[in-house]
Amino acid sequence: MRFSTIPEHTWMRIMASLCLLIVSALCLLFFELHNPATRLLAALQPACLLAFGIVWFQRSYCEFQESGLVLRQGWRKSLIPYPTLVELKTLGRPSGEFTRGRILITAGDGGRWVISVLDAARFMREAYRRCPGLNPNRSA
Repeated sequence: MRFSTIPEHTWMRIMASLCLLIVSALCLLFFELHNPATRLLAALQPACLLAFGIVWFQRSYCEFQESGLVLRQGWRKSLIPYPTLVELKTLGRPSGEFTRGRILITAGDGGRWVISVLDAARFMREAYRRCPGLNPNRSA
């Protein structure tokens, strides 16, 4: 079962991208009008901006598979086997951020991941179904 995640600091990424776009457009205008010898550099800026955008907004998700929990965060892909999961904990929203559904995942080898899931309640139900030992409400 796959869950979509929200990259951390999404609004900051959008604002940084807009600032980069504006600076790039101003540089492109400046190079085009005032220095004809740098037209190649000016022409390469949109390609660089496109490459930056592809890397910056990589898709992220988490998926429950038979072998474990797969976390995809940009270029990184991590497989956490179910027996190594130590803790799943929902976190509060930090002040000034618009993220929701933040979950801390802790593994036995010391690995820690914070993900923001669109449907945190459904994610936690599926996690407790796959790893009943992590459920704090489970009767012993």
